[in-house]
Amino acid sequence: MRLASAVYLSLSMGLTCFVTWTLLTPDPFAVVRDSSLAWLEQVSDRAVHTFVFMAISVSWFGLFPLLRREIPPVAIFGLLAYSISMEAFQAFVPGRHCCAPDAICNIAGFVFGLSAVRLITQRLRLREHQVTSH
Repeated sequence: MRLASAVYLSLSMGLTCFVTWTLLTPDPFAVVRDSSLAWLEQVSDRAVHTFVFMAISVSWFGLFPLLRREIPPVAIFGLLAYSISMEAFQAFVPGRHCCAPDAICNIAGFVFGLSAVRLITQRLRLREHQVTSH
């Protein structure tokens, strides 16, 4: 279980670092522009923000049930602050700008991810309780 938690944590950190880089680089699509992944540039910016922050939320909040712990409020507020601040930091990156609708999508993705982890955790606990009750 420790190895699985360490691998999971490493993947979550890697995802967060990658997302941070894409949000704070002047042209994140330059890497894929001349490749078979060039279609990514055509995906709705709002959909990307929502999906990316949902993925980050699921990856970080999913670690706590794996460790059989409740999600601490500091983790919730920390990731919410990250979701908001990433958009604000874009105002300081050449070629990027701070955009309220993107920040709202970041927060929506955060909420969807947190909700998904809580829902799945509740269902797993209910199923676990039903199995041990019989």
